[in-house]
Amino acid sequence: MFAVSDPQILKYVDDYRLHLIVPNEITDFDGFRTSLREVLEIIRASDDRKKMKEVLERNLRFKSLENEAVLAINVFTGLKVLVNKKERKTDILLILSCCQY
Repeated sequence: MFAVSDPQILKYVDDYRLHLIVPNEITDFDGFRTSLREVLEIIRASDDRKKMKEVLERNLRFKSLENEAVLAINVFTGLKVLVNKKERKTDILLILSCCQY
């Protein structure tokens, strides 16, 4: 990724492994035990409203999703789900059922 071969410069560049998660390439989300699972599932389905609705209705964990996960979903998908500021969790199913998404 770095197109410099000068040893004087390269001695200041760290060489470390970078792991990327690509939601569209994940076929089984069961390995994820945190709300990252729901975030990645929604990202994967975000380009297809029908698929997104199926994901939301199939996974009951969206009924009580951490506010931080809801905010991440908003950023990565363009949804504008309001978080429940009184609680630490939001029922994303309830909110999205009241509006068009």
